[in-house]
Amino acid sequence: MTSDFMTSGSTSRQTTPCRCVLPIGEGSTVASVVFESPYFCQVVYKDGNSVTLPKDKVWGRLLEDVITQHDLEREAAEWVELTDPTHILRKDIDYQGFQDSDSCNVIHASAGMTIAQCSAACCNTWTFKCRRADLPVKQVVMAAAPAAICDEEWVELTDPTHILRKATDYHYREVQGGERSGPIFDSAGMTIAECSADQQTWRFKCRRADLPVKQVVEPVKEEFPQYFRYPQCLTQDVDIAYICRDSEHWCVTVSVIGEVSEAMGWGEHYSRYVTTGVWLPITAEQAKASVWVELTDTSHVLRYGIDAIKSWSGGWEYYETDEHHTVGEFSSSFKFWCLPENLPVLQVVAPQETEQPAESSAPPSEDWAELTDPLHLLRVDVDWVLEPTDTGERPEPWVVVTSVLEGYCLGNMREDLKFRCLCKDLPSPLRKIVLTRWLVEHPDLRYTVQLSTCRPTPRRDYIRITAIGTETVEIPQSK
Repeated sequence: MTSDFMTSGSTSRQTTPCRCVLPIGEGSTVASVVFESPYFCQVVYKDGNSVTLPKDKVWGRLLEDVITQHDLEREAAEWVELTDPTHILRKDIDYQGFQDSDSCNVIHASAGMTIAQCSAACCNTWTFKCRRADLPVKQVVMAAAPAAICDEEWVELTDPTHILRKATDYHYREVQGGERSGPIFDSAGMTIAECSADQQTWRFKCRRADLPVKQVVEPVKEEFPQYFRYPQCLTQDVDIAYICRDSEHWCVTVSVIGEVSEAMGWGEHYSRYVTTGVWLPITAEQAKASVWVELTDTSHVLRYGIDAIKSWSGGWEYYETDEHHTVGEFSSSFKFWCLPENLPVLQVVAPQETEQPAESSAPPSEDWAELTDPLHLLRVDVDWVLEPTDTGERPEPWVVVTSVLEGYCLGNMREDLKFRCLCKDLPSPLRKIVLTRWLVEHPDLRYTVQLSTCRPTPRRDYIRITAIGTETVEIPQSK
């Protein structure tokens, strides 16, 4: 459609009005323009009103709106590269293509993944872009090439309770010439402690932006000393009670009898034992309670699975026999130990108040003699015991020894206890000892009985040795 007012230099006249609707911006209030003559035109607004204006004035405004609208449409159709690694790819909106290539494909299968996850899966060979009109509001377009991921952006995951996330966390390990890593897929949903138990050579990391809220990036200043429980039980070759880390770089091991080893360097594999739960941290009180105590009471009956034997060769083993032997039945080359919590306690039980003799009926103090012989065996209703009070202001009255303490050696009692008896009841110079009767069976069906304080040494002509009773004898006191 042509007219004299649209064609430069035309001399013909337009006799019929021409309605021309040109594209005007969406914000315009003009509905249409009707050119009624070569010099005037009628502008019809969207609200129904109209006005007649000179053609030159209206045509200039219309041409400016057309050019402006065209520039806006062209700018909206421009391609803009997506550089935000946290941007979630949109189906049929975002595009992907190879680097240094103009060809690209619309996003379909990768929709819902972030740019970081998709780049890791394709080894950073893809670029992503969209039309400027579809650019997200938070997207900032930088006129620079996308920066490569730096090592500082990776943070190691050390929390053993952290649950590994699919395509967000990565496992890695150092190999010759570099590092081998990859995103988590099959191990997603497992904790670091569970995954490390199966693959102790792998470590875990994620980008700093993906760190969990509870993850602490800055290392916490450690306090020393630190104590850790050793996982292995007492065996013939292992006798470690706990590990003490007294500084950042050094540690020692403490045996079950309190012997401290030489200082050892605290290596990275030791830290991995702690983070994976192989070495459990304990307090100083718990570490002290794990050191064994020697059993010195010769009358102590060894307990199955509780007391341990250390032979002259240095080997350890638990007492594992149903026969009730005492410590005194073994030679001095054997030592017996137990945990402090299993140490037998000799409790002094005072008789009831109705059974205690009145203080006024006790003989005068000059008739008493103190008992100091550690081999003296306590006697019922003959020896007396005194237990001092905590304050020490008024001593408790002396109480007579009851059947609870009968037969105990004085040397096995607490040091703060005092014992006495009447001068007329002082023990004779003879010392009583208890001998065990041992029935020995020989190959020729003979039986013999031996008396001794310890088990007879096995010989070839001994088939079986059985304890059948005890016998008390008196021998002169040693000078």
